[in-house]
Amino acid sequence: MRSYLSTIDWVLFLIYFAYDGVLRRVAYIVLKRRDRKKRLKALWQGLRDLKRKRFYKGPQWLHQFKSTVQNEVSVVMLPYTEKSPYLKLLSQSLEKHEVLVEKKGRFDPFWLWLNKGRVNLLHFHWPSLYYQSRKYPVLTLYRLPLFLFSICFAKCIGYKIVWTVHNLYPHESVLPVQLNRWLRRLWVRQAVSKMIVHSPSASEIVKEEFKTDKPVTVIPHGHFLEAFPNNISKEVARGMINVPKESFTILYFGVIRAYKGVEILLETFIKVKGTEDVLLIVGQPLDKKLSQHLSTISKSDSRIKVFLTYVPSEDVQIYFNACDVVVLPYKDILTSGNLLLAMSFAKPVIVPAMGCIEDTVDSSCAILYDPHSESGLEEAISMAKKKNLNAMGQNAYEKARLYDWDSIAKKTLEVYKEVLK
Repeated sequence: MRSYLSTIDWVLFLIYFAYDGVLRRVAYIVLKRRDRKKRLKALWQGLRDLKRKRFYKGPQWLHQFKSTVQNEVSVVMLPYTEKSPYLKLLSQSLEKHEVLVEKKGRFDPFWLWLNKGRVNLLHFHWPSLYYQSRKYPVLTLYRLPLFLFSICFAKCIGYKIVWTVHNLYPHESVLPVQLNRWLRRLWVRQAVSKMIVHSPSASEIVKEEFKTDKPVTVIPHGHFLEAFPNNISKEVARGMINVPKESFTILYFGVIRAYKGVEILLETFIKVKGTEDVLLIVGQPLDKKLSQHLSTISKSDSRIKVFLTYVPSEDVQIYFNACDVVVLPYKDILTSGNLLLAMSFAKPVIVPAMGCIEDTVDSSCAILYDPHSESGLEEAISMAKKKNLNAMGQNAYEKARLYDWDSIAKKTLEVYKEVLK
């Protein structure tokens, strides 16, 4: 510009350059970029070179990039909600390793385009929330095409995708079975770079179900030792929900869904209950008929107490500290956060001997039963009354401590780095 412009044009150019070349770039670096000090220094070096009429590749330090995690990995959790202790603990642990975790991300072309460069990795947990609507099924007609287009768009502009497989398919799907299967296999083969599962058995199930050679990494589910308050005694907890002090109390805790076997638990409890037995069913039901059924039973039998609502984190301890044993009567399961939750409260568990459960617990802290046996759960509940449940609970707590979030974050970070290569 200096060589070919007239004096007036040169002055006009300098005015423009002061805005575009200096002020706008400084503002961009300060507001949006990481490693601001180095970038501002590089800009200043360029201005000095302009003054000296020196044109070359720049000083050596400019090309020595730091190999820090902060400069390498930025990820968005899809979806992210503060109500999920799993997502919250995982994100906090990754941030301690200087991973930039975006918690307000959306999966649509507009958001993907605006955040290209700032975020380089998409970590999905429940992708079905983006392509179907259980509450308003007609919205699926809009969400599904948008989801498919967003996948193509994300891949085209350079995003990498990691999927933590919490479940093979949506638990309450509004899509036909065959369409659901086709969609998940397409998702795995064309979109996902790498999958994470929580147990070795889940790894085999995922590979077999989706017929894929895509890499699957086993990273265990973390504990909840510090996620919830735990400072009240059993006596206080039982007094708060009107449970007799000397009763043998069984707890079912979590979202109430068909696959979690709550109806089977009710039928079994009615068969084996003693005069001082109490069954607590705590959680938010997703089925109105099941909710009504549970309410009706609780009115006719005072030993069955139901709390059909979302439980705030500060109240979780009430139900776990009030019980003697936790029952998780799954019909089918790929991974269980509630299992780790019970262990974190030092509670023994009654669980079916299947998949991820056998990878996590053993007879020292759990009573395992055959899920295919009609009397399996009934025998397990009867057996629990004869066990030293306090000792089993302490064993469960010690096992839970092994699943610490720091090591989980390190393994997750290794997956991110491999994908970004």
